Amino acid sequence: MVALFTSGFDWPGKSQRLAAALDHASARERRDIVRLLATYDDEVAHEALERALVDKDENIRREAIEAVARVGLKRAAKTLLAAMSDPEPSLRVAAIESLGALRSMEARAPLTRALSDPDPHVRVAAVSALGKVAEPSDLALLLAALDDSDLDVRVQAVHVLADFDEERVRTALIGKTRDAANEVRRAALDELSTRADPRIEGLLIDALEDNNEAVVLTALRALRDSKSSAVFEAVRALSRSDRPRIRTAAALVSSSFEAREREAKSAADPTEPAWLGWLEQTVTADQEQTAAVVKGLEESLPRNEALAAAPLVAWLDRVPSTLRARVILLLGRTGWAPAAPRVVAALNDPQPEVRRAAALALEQIAARGQDRALVQALADRDATVREAASHALQNVGGRDALKPLVSATIRQAPHARARLAALCSVLSREQRELETKTRERLRNALVDSALSRQEEEATLAIDCLGRLADDTSVNALINLNTNVPLQRRVAIVRALSAVQTKEALVVLRRATKDEYAPIAASAVAALGEIGTSEDAALIQAASAVGPWPLGPNASYALASLVSRGLADPRVLCAPSTSPEPITRQNARATLAKHPPQICGDTEQPPPPSLHTALQASRPTQPWVALERSDGRVLISHRDGTGSAAWPGFKARLAYSPWSAPYGH
Repeated sequence: MVALFTSGFDWPGKSQRLAAALDHASARERRDIVRLLATYDDEVAHEALERALVDKDENIRREAIEAVARVGLKRAAKTLLAAMSDPEPSLRVAAIESLGALRSMEARAPLTRALSDPDPHVRVAAVSALGKVAEPSDLALLLAALDDSDLDVRVQAVHVLADFDEERVRTALIGKTRDAANEVRRAALDELSTRADPRIEGLLIDALEDNNEAVVLTALRALRDSKSSAVFEAVRALSRSDRPRIRTAAALVSSSFEAREREAKSAADPTEPAWLGWLEQTVTADQEQTAAVVKGLEESLPRNEALAAAPLVAWLDRVPSTLRARVILLLGRTGWAPAAPRVVAALNDPQPEVRRAAALALEQIAARGQDRALVQALADRDATVREAASHALQNVGGRDALKPLVSATIRQAPHARARLAALCSVLSREQRELETKTRERLRNALVDSALSRQEEEATLAIDCLGRLADDTSVNALINLNTNVPLQRRVAIVRALSAVQTKEALVVLRRATKDEYAPIAASAVAALGEIGTSEDAALIQAASAVGPWPLGPNASYALASLVSRGLADPRVLCAPSTSPEPITRQNARATLAKHPPQICGDTEQPPPPSLHTALQASRPTQPWVALERSDGRVLISHRDGTGSAAWPGFKARLAYSPWSAPYGH
C-alpha cells in the first residue's frame, strides 16, 4: 500500500488514509508515511505528525521532528521541547534544530540550558537555534560560547554573533582572530571583513603572516578591493611565497590593485590607456606573474584595439601553455585581421581549451579563409570545440562556409548537430548561391535527417529546410508534417513561418485547430508574422478555445497584425483584461500606442480568484473548471456541490481533480 502512496498519484482522502495507516504499519513504512504526510497542509496530516513525534521507534521520532519543521507546525513546540530531554543526542539535536527553524520563543530558556549539554553536537545546534530567537539578555551566553572547549561550537558562535552589530561583539570577534584553532581564526576574519571598522584592515594584514594557508587565503580575498598602499606592499611580498596557492592568489590581488591604479592614471592622463601599461609588462614562463598580467589586460583591453594585436601575437610563443587560450581570446578581441593565420593555426593545438578559444576568436576577426577552418573544426573530437566553431559560423559564416557545410551534410558526416546549426544560419544568408542540383541533393539529405532518431538533429534539419525557402522545400515540409512525431511537427510549423507562400499559409491556418497545443500555439504565432488581415478572426477563434500557451501566442500574433496594419486594434481589448499575465502584457504593450478610449469604458475587471471562492465553500475538496456553451464558467467540486459561476469569463484551463487546487 505504501508503494502505491509513494507512486506520485494523488486522490481525495489520501492524507486520511496515510494517517490511518500510521497506527498499524511497520517501522519502515511508518517512516515513509511520515515523509509523505509532510507534503500535506491539512489538519489530518498535522495531527498524524504530532502522533509520530512520540512514536516508540527512534527513527520515526527523528523523521517526525524534521517534518514538523518543514511544514511550520508551531503548535508542536511543546512536544519538541520534551524531545530536548531525549537520552539520544541525535534526537536532541533534531529537536533543537526544528525549534530554531520554527523560531519558537518559548524555547529560549531550554536552549540556554542546552548550551551546557555534554554532547558538543547538541551545543552547536543550541548556539545556532538560540541565535534565531535571542534577546539582548542572551548575548552574554552566546559570547561565552566563543570560549567553548569544542572547536565546532566556537566556529558556530562566531557565525551567529556576526548578526549582532554591537561593540562588545566586534571586540570579542577580534579576539577570536588569535584563537588557537585555524578554523576559528578563519571564521572570525571572514565575518569581520564585511564590517566598516578601521581596526579590521590591520587584522587582515597581520593574518597574511599566519602559518595556516586557509587563513591567509581568507585574508587575501577580503583585501582584494582595498586601496591602501600598506595592503599592496604586504600582498606583493606574498607574490614571492613558496606556497603556490598563496602566490597565485597574491598575484591576482596585486593585479587588481595595479589595474585600479592604471585606471586612475588613465583618467588623469587620457593619452595613456590602462591596457598599454599591461602590454609593456615582461611576459615570462612564470605562470603566476604572467597570469596577473593577462588578467589585467582582460579587465582593461577594449574591443577592436588593433594596436594591442602585434604584442599579443608575440606573446603566443612565450606564455605558459595554460594561459595560451586566454591570450588567443584577447587577440580575438582586437579584431585584427592579420592575426587570423596564427589563430587558425591554434585550431590544431593539442589542448581542447586552446582550440575552443581559437574558434571563438575567429568569430571576432574578419578575415578571408577562416570559414573553411571553422567548418573543419566542426569535426573536432572535443564537443566544446565543435560548439564554439558552430557558434562562430552561425554569426559570421559566409559564402566560403556554405559549400563545405553542404557537402558534409550531403555525405552525412558525423557530429551533425553542430554542423546543421551552422548550416541553417549560413543558408539564411547565402542560400541563393546554391546550384539547382546541389540544392536538390541537400534537400534530400535534410529530409533524411528530419526522419532520423536523433530529435535535436531532426529539428535542425527541419529548420534548414525552411531556410532553403523554395517551393519544393515547402512541399517537403508539408509532406513531413504527416509522417513525424508531434515535437517535429512543431518544428515544421516554425519552419513554415519563414516561408511566405500560399501553401505554407494553408498549412499554418489548419494547424491553429490542431489538438496538440504547442502546434496550435506555434501556428498562431507564425500567422502573426506572415498572415493576412483575414487571419485575425482565425487567431481569435483559436485562442478562445485552446489552453495555455495559446493565450500568450494569440495576443502576440494579434499585436503583430495590428502593428502591421492588418487588424483593428480593438481585437486586443479582450486579451488586455486576460487573467494570464503574458497575454495581458502583450496586448497592452500594443494598445498603449493607440488612443486610451479605443476599448471603451465597458471593460470588466478580471474575476476574483477562483481558488478563494472555492476554499470559502468547501476548503478540503478538489474541484474542476468547465466552460459551458453559453460562455459561462462553471466551477464545481468533485462531488458536484458548491458550484459558482462568473458570466462572461473565459477559462482556458481545465483543473484536474488529481491536482492540488489553485486559481487564476
